[in-house]
Parts: sequence; structure tokens; C-alpha cells
Amino acid sequence: MIIIIIIIITIIIIIIIIIIIIIVIIIIVIIIIIIIIIIIIIIIIIIIIIIIIIIIIIIIIIIIIVIVIIAVVANVVI
Repeated sequence: MIIIIIIIITIIIIIIIIIIIIIVIIIIVIIIIIIIIIIIIIIIIIIIIIIIIIIIIIIIIIIIIVIVIIAVVANVVI
């Protein structure tokens, strides 16, 4: 009888340990996925900011060129 009880208890303990290990692995995987998603979002935001900055610089350069052309044409006309 005692041997049967000991076997049942050890089986229960083993099952509990396996369940805990599975839960821990699932939690770790979820955390890793969340971290990867956050990193991807940050990279996308940085790329968008860089693109916006480049567009702004290009627009400023175009405006300066137009102003210079207008000034040169105005000087020639005058």
C-alpha cells in the first residue's frame, strides 16, 4: 500500500514539474516574441523618421535652388 502511495505521489510531482516547465517555456517564448515585435516597430519608426528627414532636406534644397534661380533671373532682367 505504501509503495503504491509513493508511486502515485512521485507521478503527481513529475506531472506538476512538467506542467511548470511547459508554462515557463511558454512565458519565455511570449516574452521573446514581444521583444522581437517591439524591436521591429522601433526599426520601422526609425526608418520612417529617416525618410521624412530626407524628404524635408530635399524639399529645402529644391526651395533654395528655386530661390537662387529666381534671384539670378531677376538680376538678369533688371
